[in-house]
Amino acid sequence: MKRSLAFAVVALSVAMGVTACDVLGIGYTPISEIVASPARFEGQEVKVTGVVTSATKMPFVDMKAFVIKADGAELTVTTLGALPAVDEKVSVQGTIESAAIVSGRSIGLRLVESRRL
Repeated sequence: MKRSLAFAVVALSVAMGVTACDVLGIGYTPISEIVASPARFEGQEVKVTGVVTSATKMPFVDMKAFVIKADGAELTVTTLGALPAVDEKVSVQGTIESAAIVSGRSIGLRLVESRRL
């Protein structure tokens, strides 16, 4: 009985800690860091948060994109999900990708969304 109670307390503590990390922004990568050093983040899974500045459905393909801004920097997010509204604050998890990196500068820098947080 005591072991079950101890397990329940530990499980609840972990769940609350994970939720607090998302609410407090712990574990999120600043967009400005990604933009400043795209090669460092290439292929890495990150969590970012920011305010949507634009949202677009691309014609003739089943892809949508939106731009989020935070810390004075912007990042394009591609998604297969629903587009958020402009001025909405969003948190996104996904993989950083570039079409090319030349001399440390990214061409086509984007976050490919895996899930909306």
